[in-house]
Order: sequence, then C-alpha cells, then structure tokens
Amino acid sequence: MMKKAELVEIGIIALHVWFLSFCVAGENQPCRASSCGDIRNISSPFRLKGDLPGCGDPDPAYELVCENNRTILDGKYSVENINYDNSTIRVVVPGLNKGNCFSPPLYSLIFQDLFLYPYKYPEERKIIVLMTCNGAINDGNYIPITSCEGSNNYTHALIGRGINSPFTLGLMARDIHSSCTLGSTVVTGRFKEVPELRNSTSMSDLQGILLMGLELSFCTFAVANAKEA
Repeated sequence: MMKKAELVEIGIIALHVWFLSFCVAGENQPCRASSCGDIRNISSPFRLKGDLPGCGDPDPAYELVCENNRTILDGKYSVENINYDNSTIRVVVPGLNKGNCFSPPLYSLIFQDLFLYPYKYPEERKIIVLMTCNGAINDGNYIPITSCEGSNNYTHALIGRGINSPFTLGLMARDIHSSCTLGSTVVTGRFKEVPELRNSTSMSDLQGILLMGLELSFCTFAVANAKEA
C-alpha cells in the first residue's frame, strides 16, 4: 500500500504534467481572428485584450480593447475599420454624432495622443480647432456651430492643413479673433467621401469630416512577419 507522501508526490507530478500539456496545447492552437462589434477581423499584428499568448504583436501599441461592443485603441479612440490590404487602421474620437446640433468629441486627437511608433500619419490631413467665441464672427474661415444642450459651448471651428498646432492652419496668431477661446483640436485625414474645404463649409460638413476620423498606417513588416509565422 502506497504511503500518503508518495500519493501526494504522484498527484503533484500529474498536475504538473497536465499544466504543461495545457500550455503546449494553447501555444499550438492557431490564432483566429477576434471580433468586437462591427470590427470582425482583429488579427496580427493587432490583438484583442484577452487573446491567447503569442497571438498578435506583443507591442502594447497593437493591443485593442472591446468596451461596450466598441473596439478601442489607446484606451479611448474608436476603431472604425482595419484594412490589412493597405495596412491601415481608421480611428474616430468618441462622442461625435451627426445631427441638428454639434456633439463635441470627448477628447482631443493630436499627434502626441497616439503612439508615434509604429503608426504613420497620412501626409495629407486636416486639423480642426473648436473654439468658443463671444458674439458673431464675420470671417468666412470660421464655421459657426450650434452645440447640443449640456455639452461644451463651442460656437465656431477652424479647419486647416499642416503640422499639429492651432497656429499652423495657414493662419497666424493674429488671425485668431480676440474674443475666441481655443478648445479641442482634432486631426483627421482627407477622404473622398467628405467635401473639400470651401468658404461655405457647414456644420454638417464639419461633422462629416470629424466622423471620417484619422487613417493611420501600421508597420507593414509586422504583417509580413505574421504571414511568415
């Protein structure tokens, strides 16, 4: 008859063998695409939080989170599309809606807000600055907006192109009306689906531009490595 100590030792060995076999099975299990809400193709180099170890690139910049059925990048930006053919991911600042009143973004989206690596920003982009101005502004560059009740009381927006600074919109600091206080800044890409800038850009046009978001390129070598694996 086996001693109690021997039984315990055998039990520990059996448990250890089971654990190792479980881990090996997990490692050998193929990584399937994850999904969250409308994003059905989350695969390498991206990984959804909770995916099996070894799935996707281990760089935290590639980890996405599923919150309230929305795919989130960097803890706050909504992922609208991932295109593996041209290695792009399109993100939008949450809080935006299209309607008869302006629902402002919950956050700014500027270059420093997202990882500079491994993402690449589009060469052609728009920079939108939201602001609150006292009284009417007689300037065609200013887009009048009507904020929704209970939101930030933004009254105008400026749209321009260039590097990330409110005063590199093709405007100088002296062009900013003295009655205006600068608020959120959002960088967006240029898309065929939204109208080109014109003197009569409307609040509806502005909402469309913001809702298209920003399309970022992700490192193609990470995709190539994933295909070779």
